[in-house]
Amino acid sequence: DHRGFRASKLTAHKGLLVIDGKFDYSRTSLFSFAVASASQNQLVRLGLHPKDRIAIEFGTSTSASQMPAADHLGQLPFIGAALVKAEVKGELALHGQLTGPFDHLQGVVDGRIRRLSVFGAGVPDINLKAFVKQSKLDVMFTHLGTVLEGRLSVDVAASGMPYSWYMTFNRLDVRAFGTRYFYADPRNYAYITANWEMQGSLLDWWRSTGQLAIQEIRVKYVQDVAGQTRMVNLRQQSPVRLLFSPNGWDFADDQDLNLEGRFVSLRLSLTDCKPPDRLALKLEGLVDLGIARELSTLVDTATGKLRVVAEVIGPVTDPELVVEVTDLKPPPQAAANWQPVTLGTTEARPALRNIQMRVFYAGGRLVIDSFSADKGAGTIAASGTLNLAEGLGDESRLDIALDDATFIVTAAFLKSFETQLSGNLALTGNSFPYRLAGDIDLVKARSTKDFDIRSEIINALRARSITASVVKGKPLLEFDLNINADRTINIHNRNIQLALSSHLQVRGTDAQPSITGQIDVDKGKFIYKRDFIIERGIVSFDDPVKPDPSLDILAVSEVDNYRVYFSITGRASQPIIEFAVDPPTRENGSPISKVEILVLLSRGSLPEENRSIGETQSAATSEALNLIMGQFEEPVEKLFDLSGQRVVRNIYIDTYPSTEGNPVPRLNMPLDLGEDFDFVVRTDPSSDQVAGEYNLHENINFSAIFERRHAAEESQQRGRSTEDTKLNLKFRFSFE
Repeated sequence: DHRGFRASKLTAHKGLLVIDGKFDYSRTSLFSFAVASASQNQLVRLGLHPKDRIAIEFGTSTSASQMPAADHLGQLPFIGAALVKAEVKGELALHGQLTGPFDHLQGVVDGRIRRLSVFGAGVPDINLKAFVKQSKLDVMFTHLGTVLEGRLSVDVAASGMPYSWYMTFNRLDVRAFGTRYFYADPRNYAYITANWEMQGSLLDWWRSTGQLAIQEIRVKYVQDVAGQTRMVNLRQQSPVRLLFSPNGWDFADDQDLNLEGRFVSLRLSLTDCKPPDRLALKLEGLVDLGIARELSTLVDTATGKLRVVAEVIGPVTDPELVVEVTDLKPPPQAAANWQPVTLGTTEARPALRNIQMRVFYAGGRLVIDSFSADKGAGTIAASGTLNLAEGLGDESRLDIALDDATFIVTAAFLKSFETQLSGNLALTGNSFPYRLAGDIDLVKARSTKDFDIRSEIINALRARSITASVVKGKPLLEFDLNINADRTINIHNRNIQLALSSHLQVRGTDAQPSITGQIDVDKGKFIYKRDFIIERGIVSFDDPVKPDPSLDILAVSEVDNYRVYFSITGRASQPIIEFAVDPPTRENGSPISKVEILVLLSRGSLPEENRSIGETQSAATSEALNLIMGQFEEPVEKLFDLSGQRVVRNIYIDTYPSTEGNPVPRLNMPLDLGEDFDFVVRTDPSSDQVAGEYNLHENINFSAIFERRHAAEESQQRGRSTEDTKLNLKFRFSFE
């Protein structure tokens, strides 16, 4: 109308931000145009006058289709893009009223920032109250009472938008700046107490002046490890002031920011730091590797300290992180308290000891200038460069040298192998998956862990399947490895002794490895009621897709006047186990059954034909008792371990049928006297026996049995002794 114009309902959209409002505009007298100043001519050209009055009321909201995950902060002018990059999100809930002439507009805006999050972590709401007077804006904000209080003043119409702010942090929670693993646990905390004042031009903020006075920083990280609560603490040593000026940033009085904790000591310094053109933030510190044992059950050994130097350099628009990690050398003045760097995990024993390293990270490249460590009886060394960022043109290459390095690896049935490896490996490629290639020689591989062939023979009769393990996700490594062993794989425990050779090729990826080749049994024996000598043993990995090797194993034992053969054929997933005897018949020509072979192994002679059924049942009972008695072996073995001696490390209990057909329990104790000696002590109610074997030569074995029989109970009652001592000497020659 002639007075002006008004709108009772207006809606504007800025991304996800919805602004609802209304306004009323009233014209002034026409003669007032003549007195408009030059600075107000822009309004005049638009048909408006600086003295025209306006009344505005508005509120912000989110469109219903976008609730409740709207981000309004990313839509803000000047700082919106920076907030998006920093993963700061939030929803604006504002209500404002502005009134007055154009050249003297004033009013109040109230509201809060809701659903605020930083790096994905939720932060309580921030309350806002803004006062508008002409082009000047004063914003006051609070957070959780007095935890955060501040004021920002800015003139949006003046050149450069001059501003000033003052903020006070009273134990402000900054957990959100940690990883999600940190802020997810409410027991963790990280807070800062400080005052921050700045002034300058908002459009050229980097040239502002001011100071950040930090009184206190405290961090606590809590984690439950193996049923125990472990804590890592970090706190500021003394107050510091960070000064801002157009000439750069620096700490006042050359006093750097120092943070100390039980396992960590850090110092933050600034040297010739002039943002936005040149950043120069330097973080130096010592990290005690004991922190790894506190935070992970996978780490069982961690000693020594690492020196870490991290720098942020380059312009603000494209900063570069440079990190250097080295082992802490023994200082002359405190050499007695120095410990070499050692790190070991439960999955990669033994631990890496006496680690010496110099490692850099810069420009997306991990540079291993030098790395060496003791690994058991040998060493492992590495050097080279890995490109971890996409788009780097040069190819990664990391050379790894193994020299009799010891690895304890898990193996089916055998529980673990202690191996010594030598060889040279190379890790190459431009991106994942990297190619790991090279030749590995098994200098020595030995297993002395308990392997109960009694239960394994019985379990093998059940249906089992072997499937390839598949790791989901993108593979990290692509294999091209050759693994060779020339009679250097030894399995030596209480009832099996083997010497093996291998010629294996490992291809595929870590997500789906492929193994081809063959493992040969050069010589060996195992005990299943009797000593079985392995005459032929071949394990062939002939299926590159499924790790299910084919088996061809034949063993023989001489019992009485018979040769008992034990064979395993077929696939490892479904092995075929058979017993056979030569000759296959008795003296009268009647065939010998499978169960009678079991009795022959247990007693040392075939059962009489008229007693076969009873003795067969006794043999079955004896075998069942063997499995039951085996449950008591492990507790007794632990007692031997606690004693500290190293000769008797394990025991096993079995039974055999007596001449009357009753099962007789027998205690067996193998003695660990060296690789070339094989001794076992056996005792039962009727006799004591020491059996031993010594390898004189690769193809000549010397064995002896010393046996002492006890007096029978009825003989002792009559006063007679039937004790007897026997010494049997046997030589076994092998010719190829």
